[in-house]
Amino acid sequence: MGRLAPLLALISATLAALAACESVDPCYEVAGAFALTRPTGASELVPGESVRFEWEPIDVPGAVVAFVLVDDDVRIPVGTVETGVGVHDVQTADSGQPVPMGVYRIQGVFGGCALSAPPYDGGATRLVFAQGVTFADASLTITGAQTPRDLELTTVALSTVELELLADPTPGADGDELLFATGAVPGELVAMTRRYAFTGMTTTGAAIPGGTYRVVARVRARDGAVVYDVPGPQLTWSP
Repeated sequence: MGRLAPLLALISATLAALAACESVDPCYEVAGAFALTRPTGASELVPGESVRFEWEPIDVPGAVVAFVLVDDDVRIPVGTVETGVGVHDVQTADSGQPVPMGVYRIQGVFGGCALSAPPYDGGATRLVFAQGVTFADASLTITGAQTPRDLELTTVALSTVELELLADPTPGADGDELLFATGAVPGELVAMTRRYAFTGMTTTGAAIPGGTYRVVARVRARDGAVVYDVPGPQLTWSP
């Protein structure tokens, strides 16, 4: 009996474990049933605002979907939520930083009880346009003999925005920026390259003193309801 007792104990423990496994709810794949119902087409992520994702809730305990904005090899995680929630507002990347300017596809990667499910792809029409501006140059040196000199930048905007280019002599302090170019950026379906001339003069005809400046793009979106600045190159200007 001394040898039999440990064996009986092992059998009992094994049976108990099997019984526990049988009582666990099965883990279902959810990818086949998952589809975004909003946005229905292209949407625009404006800095300071959000884009809402919606889907029919799938109430599977433990199942989550991690949303990723994809632009070729660029992947920006923008939040993980339970599939049963049915809604997620995207404002920033998971890092807390703004989503970099670009045109992105929406992908959903499943986890938890749907770990092996294939990713969901929102398709080529359900795109997210992350509005913004990027400058081609990190620094510029311009002399009076070189004016007018074009500054190159790239914009992404699904809606029309107003753009101002300013020379800022003291970044961090407001009110002393010198406006030297303006333009309207129409809503477009791709990123666009643009050029604006630096002439050494403000838009009111005043001469810009020689010195070192930070070029700033000031964007006015939503008919001026949203205003944000994008720092550009350092400008060394010699009239």
